[in-house]
Amino acid sequence: MNTFSTIKFKVKIANRFRSFSRRIAKSHSKAMEIILDFFEENEINPDKPLASNARSLEKLIKKRINGVVAIIKDIEKHQTKPTTAMLQLLFEQTKPKQKEPLYVERTMEEIEASKSEEQKLLEHYREQYYVSNGELFEVKEDFRVVLNKLVYTKNTFGANYYRLNIPKGEFKKIEQKLNNENKDDNSETF
Repeated sequence: MNTFSTIKFKVKIANRFRSFSRRIAKSHSKAMEIILDFFEENEINPDKPLASNARSLEKLIKKRINGVVAIIKDIEKHQTKPTTAMLQLLFEQTKPKQKEPLYVERTMEEIEASKSEEQKLLEHYREQYYVSNGELFEVKEDFRVVLNKLVYTKNTFGANYYRLNIPKGEFKKIEQKLNNENKDDNSETF
């Protein structure tokens, strides 16, 4: 059994609500329920401007972006700049050679023996650079997958939080993959 209660509104506001109510619901009660649910579920206070919620979201996004920038700067500092410095040293120290024949037949052993220590180092660092870039790409993809599985949970008691909504097996697989990459990084020496 439905029970009704009356609320007094100014005529201008009541007419405005009636026209709005006709657009969004079948009855005034249902329209008011929809409005109240919207404000409660989205934690929006009608007295405060909507920009305050957008600002907190913007701060969160900026933190994430700053984290990615820090990772890229670290890669540049430890991988790109040393490689560039080595290339510059190679170009500065080489003297122009006399003209040699365009085609000389040599075996792989002769080619490997003719390479200088700097060339070998350069090849090693180049390979490590490409391997690291590939690993970074894989980690980014895994992180995107994990972010897509986050679900915002509203807690009745206490603060609201994000919950990771993936099966235990999938989480273990990601964790094992990261642990294997760390073991590979630690075991690698030059």
